[in-house]
Amino acid sequence: MGVASLLAPVPIPYSTFRHPRLASADIDGAFRALAEVSLIATGEDEHGEGTFTVHRLVQAVMRDRLAEASHASEVTALAVELVTSAYPQRSEDFSNWPTCKALTAHALAILPAVPDTAETAPRASLLAFNVAKYLQAVARYSEAEPLLKRSLAIYEKTVGGEHPSTSATLHVLASLYQAQGRYSEAEPLLKRSLAIDEKTVGGEHPSTSATLHELARLYQAQGRYSEAEPLLKRSLAIKEKTVGGEHPDTSATLHELARLHLAQGCYSEAEPLFKRSLAIYEKTLGGEHPYTSISLRQTARLALDLGRLDEAEAAITRARTIQQRAWESDHPRHAETGDVLALVALAKGRLAESETVAREALSLRQQKLPADHPEIAQSRWTLARVLIAQGRAAEAEPLLRAAIAALEARVTPEHVWLKGARATMASLTEG
Repeated sequence: MGVASLLAPVPIPYSTFRHPRLASADIDGAFRALAEVSLIATGEDEHGEGTFTVHRLVQAVMRDRLAEASHASEVTALAVELVTSAYPQRSEDFSNWPTCKALTAHALAILPAVPDTAETAPRASLLAFNVAKYLQAVARYSEAEPLLKRSLAIYEKTVGGEHPSTSATLHVLASLYQAQGRYSEAEPLLKRSLAIDEKTVGGEHPSTSATLHELARLYQAQGRYSEAEPLLKRSLAIKEKTVGGEHPDTSATLHELARLHLAQGCYSEAEPLFKRSLAIYEKTLGGEHPYTSISLRQTARLALDLGRLDEAEAAITRARTIQQRAWESDHPRHAETGDVLALVALAKGRLAESETVAREALSLRQQKLPADHPEIAQSRWTLARVLIAQGRAAEAEPLLRAAIAALEARVTPEHVWLKGARATMASLTEG
């Protein structure tokens, strides 16, 4: 009850208490006894796994009693140990999201109560790190950032500034900044992470490859294609050597390299890489995984650029169906798919549908991302093209101007979105 009082007032999985430290205890008997006197209410989650809940008032009374007890710090340490052990370490992995979803509220409840002492700091840091990776994956960015900063501070204090755990936290924090369009903040963190990796685990290690991949993604997001390409090729070579050519991590780098070629208009180089990446994802992760859907979206984008409209529509429709099952309705990645779907509908002459989808994508990005984020500019450019096709140039022009201004402030002149938006503006002006 002491542990439960420190957790959130939502269903607690029984499995949280299946831990070696409690192996000798009669946990089932304790649950039965508590249920008999109505101190807990038993139930099941959506997957049929056993849960229990504790009323807020009961929790409050128990916390008050715990505050006066001599063993309060031991109970707190046990609580963080139980939640940390139960929380998936690969929390960014889609297959682990149901478990993460069930435990995140409890992790967020216990972490503020855990002091960063020598006894509890290592577990608190690991829990904060794993929860943050999940929160970032589901686009809860503002909640993820303070957890990553706390984790980083603990690691720097306990294991030092050049430890692999420190590097991993720098990497994820940089990835979070990139997702928010905070490119200038992300770059020094990734460079520091890469330096640590190369020093501690070596230049041919999967961790080094992952950091090279992330730094290349950052450069690509800014239109720094010539800097991104050698990093991606080096990352790919390491992955093919260490984890193999059929691994999801290898597929991710193939995908990014294909995206780079697509952004540069090198379709013949992009297409085989997209096909290989998609085949690996479907084989290793399955046809319903979000990563598969992302690969499908880029395949649709390529087909659209090549005028293969039926192929593009089939791929983007499948991608959207997968994502609707995988992500909450307000996840900003839905907007990426929406942009492509809007352009496919536009190319097929379905102007009303195209406008509806483009506006939904823009609205979603405006709700979830900073106002100056380049992805909002991309959605403005997409909507402007739809309006121009409808003969509504006066409505399109301010969208284009806002998109170009935002992109000019954040990306290079070589960026595919900025070049495209400028070309659209030029055609509008000439027309």
